[in-house]
This record gives sequence, structure tokens and C-alpha cells, in this order.
Amino acid sequence: MEPDLALLDWLKPFLPLLGPEKRRAICPLYVAALIDPDKTALTAATAGDRYDRLHHFISSGVWDHRSLCDELARQADHQAGGPDAVLVVDDVHLPKTGRHAVGAAPRRLTPTGAPVNCQTLVALTLVRGDRAVPVGLRLMLPEAWLEDTDRLDKAEVPDVYRRPQSGPDIALEEIDRLIALGAGFGLVLAGSDYGASTAFRQGLRARRLTSIVGVPATLSVWPVADDARPFDPTPMTTAAALLRQARWTSDGAGSHAFARVRVGDDDGLRPSGRDRSGRPAGEAIWLIGTTAASGECHYHLADAAETSRPEALVATLSSRLASERATARMRDDLGLERFEARSWQGLHRHFLMTMMACAYLQHRSLAPPPHAIPLKAQG
Repeated sequence: MEPDLALLDWLKPFLPLLGPEKRRAICPLYVAALIDPDKTALTAATAGDRYDRLHHFISSGVWDHRSLCDELARQADHQAGGPDAVLVVDDVHLPKTGRHAVGAAPRRLTPTGAPVNCQTLVALTLVRGDRAVPVGLRLMLPEAWLEDTDRLDKAEVPDVYRRPQSGPDIALEEIDRLIALGAGFGLVLAGSDYGASTAFRQGLRARRLTSIVGVPATLSVWPVADDARPFDPTPMTTAAALLRQARWTSDGAGSHAFARVRVGDDDGLRPSGRDRSGRPAGEAIWLIGTTAASGECHYHLADAAETSRPEALVATLSSRLASERATARMRDDLGLERFEARSWQGLHRHFLMTMMACAYLQHRSLAPPPHAIPLKAQG
């Protein structure tokens, strides 16, 4: 099975970036193999000497995947960008067996669960309405890898990535890349692993980006310090304790309840974190609590009044569900999780091809193929 004309047409902006004709011919075969539910394209793609060519294309071919990543961001902007779009930032975990898959390390994915050996990716997805297009997947190297030069050498990790970087650090770098490319979005939505980082929240504000970020229930809030009132950490409280004192309201359907408290200007509280003077850092923003029918409460910080209202918050948080569906499609239907790579370059090239396959399916507005592996339920 050869790539169809519609796929070849969609790939036209990407193919010249690959260089020679032989290399340009392999890319459509790889993407077609990923999106084919019956994997007949994979059989065709690996027939004869094509297997060696395909393996060489991903693992050691001389081409720069970053230029194609940038082109993907441009195409995603056409599909799902704009002032009403949301850029969703979150982690993706890919379970792995053994210790040789690049970046794999034990990680406790739930507070009470056993450690799982996995690769952890920082994922960025551009969402507008029900259209979700992945624009970034980057591996986060754990400390155990950064301390093992032999493993870094064997995985051919570029020197620029051989430094400690948290998920928020990587996310801000990727956001800068998207801004430089002109990708349009009006709001950043991030999970609590990112919202718990003062540096990440400050980084978004420094870039003048409107955001809603998840935060832990234990996030500390502090009184404002000014020239008339020195900094005093004694009367601190937590996000959960503060919202327990707030007035909760239900949405029209009765499926969610909301509470919000202004933390900064009105009541003298703001998120934790200190600037160089020792005073609390951060601008006045909204602390929001949401509960679903299950009774589980989630906490968020929103830095604009219009994004903190219940109706706006429900619409924005639905963008995360659209992002999770796109991630599930890549992981379960398009082979993101099944690929075993021992090199940094091969892994990120496969990430790119998987994102391109997902973007193409979104472009075609295709439903999941009838014989595809069912999507996993999202928590």
C-alpha cells in the first residue's frame, strides 16, 4: 500500500526540508504506516530493502528534524491557531521495559503507586474548539541519566540537552519557539506539575501570556508585603484552606461546583514564591476551585478575570480533554508508545512523525479507524 494522494499533498511543505529525493520518498511511507489501522502500509513500507531505508531514515539519516517540527507548528497554526486557541502543556509518560530506552527511569506516577519505568515527555498541543494538533514532544532526561556519561554517549544525546531541565524549563523553551514562529494562541493551560512551579508562572507572566494553571491543594498563599508592612510569613494559608472559606456555586447542569478568590489586590494574598528582596513574588490573580460529580476538587490559578468565570473555565478546561484525546490517539493508534529507541535522535524523529500523522488525521477530520485499538479512558 502506497501513501494516498491526499497524504502526499498534505506533506508537500515538509518534504523539501528533507533534502534528496530518496529521503523525501521514505517520509510518506513512514507516516502512512503509522496511520494505517491494519498495518498493511507497514508491511509495504518494510518490504525488500525498504526496511533498511526506513530504519536509516529515522536513526541515522542526515536531516534536521527541528526544521520539520517548525513546519508542523506552522501547519498546526493554520488548523487550530488563533486568538481564541489554547496551548495545552502537560506530561506524557511512556512505560518502558529495561534501562536502555533513552531517558527511561523509574517514576512514581501516582502518590501511592509503585514506581513505573518510563520515558517522560513534555507535550504541547494547540487546541481550538474540538480541533487539537500536537506541536511539541520533548523528552525530559532524569537525573540518573544526566549523571551517566556513558549512557548519554551511547544514546547520542546532544550536548545542549545534557543539563538539568525540569518540565517547566522545557515547556518555556518550547513556548518561546512557538512564539518565534508566529503560532497564535490566546491562553496557556497547564497541569499542576507546571502550575506548582513559581518560575513557570513567572515565565508566562514575563512573556505577557494569559494562563490557567493547575496547582496543588497545599500551595501556600501569603500576605502582600509593601513599604508600610514588612514581609511576615506567619499568617500563610493553603489554597485548599482558603477556598473552604469561599462561596461555592453550581453550574446550570449541577455537574460542577466552583469557587474563586482574588489573591492579591483585594484581600492581600498572593501565590507563594519570593523575589530577590525576599518578598512574595507574583501578580494579583484568581485562585479557583472546581469539583465534579465525584466530589474530587481541583485547584487552579487564573491571571485574568474573564478566564476565571465558571462558564469560561468549563470551556477552557475542555481544551485539555481535546488535548488528551489527541495524545491518546498518538499513543494507542499511531505507535508513539510502541516505538523502542535507544538514541535521542531516533526517538525525537519518531515523535515528529507521530505528531505529523496526528495532524494529518486532524486535517482530514477523520474519526478513529474502525479496526484501531480503542482509546484508553482518560482520568
